[in-house]
Amino acid sequence: MLAIEIELLTGRYVATQANDRSRVEWPPHPARFFSALVAASGHVSSRPAEVRDLLVELEDQPAPHVTASNVTGHDLRVPPAGARTVNTVFVPVNDSQLVANAWEKHNARLATAKPKELLKVQEAMRTALKAVDAPTQTDIENAVALLPAGRPRKERTFPSFAPDVPKVWFCWPTLTLSEERRQALDGLLDRVTALGHSSSQVRCAIVAEPATGPLLVTLVPQRSGGVTLRWVAAGQLERLDAEFERHQGERPRVLPSRPIAYGQEKATSTLRHSVFEADGWLVLRQQLAGRAQRFQSTRCVDIAKALHGALASHVAQQPAPEIITGRRDGVATTGAHLALLPLPDVGHQHAHGGVMGVAIVFPRSASETDRIVVIDALGRFLAGGGLLTLPRGAELRVAHEAFPEALALRETTWTRPSTHWATVTPIALDRNPGDLRRPEGLAQAARTIADACEHLGLPRPTGVEVSLSPYLPGSQPVRAFEPFPREANRLRKLRVHALLQFSEPVEGPITLGAGRYVGLGLCRPLSGGTP
Repeated sequence: MLAIEIELLTGRYVATQANDRSRVEWPPHPARFFSALVAASGHVSSRPAEVRDLLVELEDQPAPHVTASNVTGHDLRVPPAGARTVNTVFVPVNDSQLVANAWEKHNARLATAKPKELLKVQEAMRTALKAVDAPTQTDIENAVALLPAGRPRKERTFPSFAPDVPKVWFCWPTLTLSEERRQALDGLLDRVTALGHSSSQVRCAIVAEPATGPLLVTLVPQRSGGVTLRWVAAGQLERLDAEFERHQGERPRVLPSRPIAYGQEKATSTLRHSVFEADGWLVLRQQLAGRAQRFQSTRCVDIAKALHGALASHVAQQPAPEIITGRRDGVATTGAHLALLPLPDVGHQHAHGGVMGVAIVFPRSASETDRIVVIDALGRFLAGGGLLTLPRGAELRVAHEAFPEALALRETTWTRPSTHWATVTPIALDRNPGDLRRPEGLAQAARTIADACEHLGLPRPTGVEVSLSPYLPGSQPVRAFEPFPREANRLRKLRVHALLQFSEPVEGPITLGAGRYVGLGLCRPLSGGTP
């Protein structure tokens, strides 16, 4: 086995996606790392033979396994958390371009000059590079153009990402290097100082094996994988050398590579999780246009029920199946079914609490047929305009968001493994705990919530704190939510916010209580154990 650890010394990775320079690349693509090795190896004319042989052996290998945090088994145009907001900046163009243009003209003259004219061409270049005692206006303008203030500015973006674990591992399980090539690689890794942008300073080293942990995910090449990363093919070293001779570090260039499908190595995960899937969500973003309003999380039940009705009515073959309705022959089933979770903007200093969209979350027990039925019904609904009608004449138009940009719409915002979780919307308790103003009532509410966690397939929490006030910025107090259920002939549930602590990291989504299928009891993971 060959395993290489890359540590982000600043805790942040700066690199653009190959097909969109406004978006950050994460995890780092193996092809980018190979190019960093080639750059550290020096020019082809001075590259040691043992280093060249090492790089040739490496390019012949299959795509490596990639271990990192904040990754899923599906492509995302931006990472789920830690991505800095990308702003456009205008920076001066490289001053070397002005000098490079002069050299290009000189080289063009050399290429067409006759043998007896070579000395004159070379002398003309030396004269052009000499300092001028009495500069002309043109000389002054050219000199000023070299200064940053005098150079034209071009639009650029610097997308970056701060992962939860500031390290990445590349691993070739079947590769065993000779001692000579291992030493060559060790020396080469010492000379790799950056990966991606020059501000992404790194430390690279050979390790015994990639690290493991609750926050880390290993991606492996899979024909049906949902993540596309770039790797190299045989002859990559020659291609990179030839490209460098062409662009000389000045002209635009494209990294030679081939796309490889990756998927999550499921066997490495030992995390406890709920009955709902942590990925593969169908995310619908609210379309804001005209007088459209952003609804607060207090309308989550209305939004979820409106979407439920839309899906049920657009199923091709009626009646709607159990995966949508949660009922079989008119009787509620005991198994899990589709959860419709409105996703509000909460948990940060400037959170406004508005619902950004809705996630359609499958239970882990869903069959392929179930998924096809739901996706077909969703497609029919969206083709008809995607308009949800809420009580009291309110309307909400949604559209499918394949690559969510908003933090609230990203899967891992709600599923990231953590030992501490806080409710975003209150939990509708399955049993009435009594008077919450008394210690006995609070204790009974905590026990009911702990039982709900076990019912969902999670470990029993080691601590449950109950409150009528929210724990997260942007969340609403219990009194702001309408009674649940709203039907007059059904028993109303007591609702509370809660702070949960587990003895081990658990994976979301966590949605608890009687309203868990319609957005009540939705929890969000906390970093560091505090809201």
